[in-house]
Amino acid sequence: MGNRMLRKALSCLILFVLYAQLSYAVSIKDESGVWFYILSEEDLTCVINSAPNKSHVTIASSYLYEGKRYKPVEIANMAFMDKDSVETVALPSTIERIGQSAFSGCTQLKEISLPSGLKSIGSYCFASCDSLSGFSAPAALTEIGSSAFSGSGVTHVEIGENIEEIGASAFSNCQSLQSFRMSPSPMKTINSGLFMDCIKLTGVELPNTITNIEDKVFSGCTSLTQIDLPDSLLRLGGDAFEDCINLSHVEMPSGITLGIGIQSYPFVKSIHFTQGARPVVDAVFHYSFPDLESISFAVGITEITGSAFSHCDSLESIEFSTSIRRIDGSAFYQCGRLEHVTLPPNLISIGSRAFTDCTGLKKVVLPVTLDTIGVSAFAYCSDLEEVAFPHGLKYIGSGAFDRCTSLKVVETDSELEYIGSDAFNHSGVQRLVLGRGLKTIGDRAFNYCPLTEIYSWNLQPPEIFFSTFAGGIYYDATLTVPAQAVEAYQSAEYWENFENIVGQDMSGVEQPARTDVSVSIQDGKLVVESDEIREIVVYDTQGRLVYRGTDTIVSVPRSGLYLVKVGTEVLKVML
Repeated sequence: MGNRMLRKALSCLILFVLYAQLSYAVSIKDESGVWFYILSEEDLTCVINSAPNKSHVTIASSYLYEGKRYKPVEIANMAFMDKDSVETVALPSTIERIGQSAFSGCTQLKEISLPSGLKSIGSYCFASCDSLSGFSAPAALTEIGSSAFSGSGVTHVEIGENIEEIGASAFSNCQSLQSFRMSPSPMKTINSGLFMDCIKLTGVELPNTITNIEDKVFSGCTSLTQIDLPDSLLRLGGDAFEDCINLSHVEMPSGITLGIGIQSYPFVKSIHFTQGARPVVDAVFHYSFPDLESISFAVGITEITGSAFSHCDSLESIEFSTSIRRIDGSAFYQCGRLEHVTLPPNLISIGSRAFTDCTGLKKVVLPVTLDTIGVSAFAYCSDLEEVAFPHGLKYIGSGAFDRCTSLKVVETDSELEYIGSDAFNHSGVQRLVLGRGLKTIGDRAFNYCPLTEIYSWNLQPPEIFFSTFAGGIYYDATLTVPAQAVEAYQSAEYWENFENIVGQDMSGVEQPARTDVSVSIQDGKLVVESDEIREIVVYDTQGRLVYRGTDTIVSVPRSGLYLVKVGTEVLKVML
């Protein structure tokens, strides 16, 4: 009773809105009971006004009036509205347009044959036709009006390649709708509320021509468990997945912008980023996806920035693609559940605060291509125990590892030129190795670290400041330098403050000898000897991964220089 009263009220409203559009042409009744009026005498076309309220209705291909035959090209607004006896309707091939609310409220309508030349379906055309189960868009269809199928019984929808517009809420409240498939077409926008409250919808296939999904498009689609958004998408509207409580995985293109006022979707646990129109992930996801547990990135994405995943404190897993070159702008700030991060093998820059305050982070694998670690990149990562600094690293920014209290060993290679102020301030570093290329160590860089061993292999003492090694380090640590450079360090500003400076004959070695790992060449293969089983990673000089695993005998493709990483040890081997 309530639904019927609602439909009657809706009918009155539509009648009022459409009153000005009604034709004043004389209606003509055919002998079959079909009413029509003449649209054009020149073209001999007519519009179907109404038909009897009976179970089976057939619209003829032409109607005779005063010796002339007129072909029907349109079904008028509200022509069959609320005719609750109509079950099937056969339309002729001449029909090009079905007007607003033409079949609205036909609750017994089960089947309608839509002609292949149909171009337009008006707003509310099949609204509340809850017995209508199938809809396949004719090839010529270009327009579906707003709420056209709202509350109908359609179960599967296919839209062809000529569609230009589907109005807002066109398929909303279709509680039997299970799948929607759309071919590539001129249409760029999915209008608001298109699938709102389609509670059985499980499959949506959108083409790579869609650039905008507006607000509340999937709101209330409670059976939706995953969705693959098109790579062409540039904007996802506010509340797009409101109350999609079973949606756990989203395939989302890079470069996407999230709409203003977008709601929180705590039910989404994982996102895979495909390569979109822009190869950058820079939207802020933590407001919308606060409980993300895993993310992954497709090849082709080059940069992650803009606080993209900051405060995602449920994030545990990141799978980077090989194409990512930069991570910047607080990208993973305060992701407290991250424990192990293997950064992409072609990464060249880690930007400011990229992993700041990731308090659960224990291990970071830095690629050999890395050039720069930015300001406060890993600051306050209090559980960080292990960082292997790659051969090509040139710059460690200010505060990069500030307060990393679990980090005990820092070993840098000969390419490193600069360590910024506060870089390891109040960290747990006990053993420090500085390569031959180092030029400057900023103020407070190792302030109040429990250092006991420092090795500096530059023959020219790097520039340091009064508080670079403040907090008793000048008295507690032993500084080991090349034998021929002892006097230089003893007379260099602030280095002279070290009470215990000793020389070591380097003989071409850039770091102190370690007895637990060695790499030799046997029969053209790399042979790794270690006191325990460790992961072995081999790169060539171009940064390409050659091998990753635990085999101690490794075949390489050709002669040349290789970087061999065994645990935290990095060795250079010439084959």
